[in-house]
Amino acid sequence: MRFQIFLLSLTQIWIISLVAQVSSNSPYTSYGIGETNNGVSTIGNSMGGANIANMDSSNVNIVNPASYALLSAGKPILNVSGISHISRFETLTDTLETSLFGLNNVVLSFPIRDNWGFTIGLNPFSKVGYKIQERKFFDDKNVRTSYIGTGAINKVFAGLAYRPLNNKNNQ
Repeated sequence: MRFQIFLLSLTQIWIISLVAQVSSNSPYTSYGIGETNNGVSTIGNSMGGANIANMDSSNVNIVNPASYALLSAGKPILNVSGISHISRFETLTDTLETSLFGLNNVVLSFPIRDNWGFTIGLNPFSKVGYKIQERKFFDDKNVRTSYIGTGAINKVFAGLAYRPLNNKNNQ
């Protein structure tokens, strides 16, 4: 029965991630791999991304895999966080304002035994989304060139952690 619940949860994670993916609207994503995502949870972003030392039994800290071993017994955690971007692009003649909301990460963590924790998750690593149009005149003809790109690179990860010392002050 537990295995069936695990498979159902994992399937729901994949469905959420497929539906909630969003690309970028930045012309700068046409260079390299695009706009990268730090993958830090909402709690980590609220601390300015400095959550490596955050050890909490009720929160999944994917930046610090050692924290997986501190999960409370019998309490699995599903962490789904979003991220939003509001951008403004200006040229001498045009202004473009965009706003996007997308999936930041989906993480499922659960304690396996005493002092052991397991985590599996999905993070968008980078995203690309641009539509650039250029108009030029050649021999009295108006020529328009369009550059369009969309896509993303996603990172699937799993982690296993063990806590060798059972210190009750860390829970």
